[in-house]
Amino acid sequence: TSARKAVSVMGTTDVFFIVTQTPVEDKSQNLVINPHVVPGLWLVGGPMGMFGGTLEWYTNHVLEKSKSLEELNKEAEQVTPGSEGVNVFPSLSGERTPFWNPHMSGIIWGIKPFHKSKHIYRAMLEANGYAVKEIMELGTASGVACDYVIALGGGSKSDIWLKIKADIIGKSMKRTSIEEATMAGACKLAMLATGIPVETFPDIPIEKEFIPDANVNQISHFADITLNQNVVNLTDDTIIVDNKFKPTLVPQLEKLGILAEKIKMCIIDNVFYPIYKINFSKINSQRYYETELLAA
Repeated sequence: TSARKAVSVMGTTDVFFIVTQTPVEDKSQNLVINPHVVPGLWLVGGPMGMFGGTLEWYTNHVLEKSKSLEELNKEAEQVTPGSEGVNVFPSLSGERTPFWNPHMSGIIWGIKPFHKSKHIYRAMLEANGYAVKEIMELGTASGVACDYVIALGGGSKSDIWLKIKADIIGKSMKRTSIEEATMAGACKLAMLATGIPVETFPDIPIEKEFIPDANVNQISHFADITLNQNVVNLTDDTIIVDNKFKPTLVPQLEKLGILAEKIKMCIIDNVFYPIYKINFSKINSQRYYETELLAA
């Protein structure tokens, strides 16, 4: 009920909103902006796709209930940030904020022979963190920011999930001790309707706070991607390695240093493609590939 707070309701989906005192113009048109039930406040953010629901699908249908969520949470703590290269986009039923694409489907990529179920599970948790980070960055671009995030819902019971989110977004995640948040909210609405001033409402009791680790926050992780469904902004020294490139050509360009660094991913027609930074000095010394790169 005050500005610069945010809430993450972690259930089958994740609903994330930042509280602000003024309505804003979202130039990206990817965020939901609603009036708060408290006069004079606004909500910026929106509902996301399946996160808790994807975890349930993974444990019930893929692992066939061979491991509980508690076991998977403990195993995920053993995996280093970045899930050792495994990446998950857990959109089993399309995506809402901030991507708004009903046709997107779930994707797991980067799997190697040494990866186990714990790596995939942690990558799912990290995906939620990066989706929230994307919303926060869009909010910042519109002049909306938060100091911390209050976590609610069944997913908030997972310590490792909240720690991962805190590290990725760079803000504290605070778990409330209120289990029935909907009921508590209904009570506050009733108080508001009877004329009780918002300023006199009791503070939300915080059970535990998860502080972001600045070192982890600085890790360059392949899942830290900007997925824009319509526009991909490229600089002069970047290129999308899409199906114009022969599969055998890409590793050669990497080995020669022409494709210097894989910096993020983009989606074109619901297909993931990597974006690389180009080393032009290497192109000059390897003229053979100049035609292919210019054509691409």
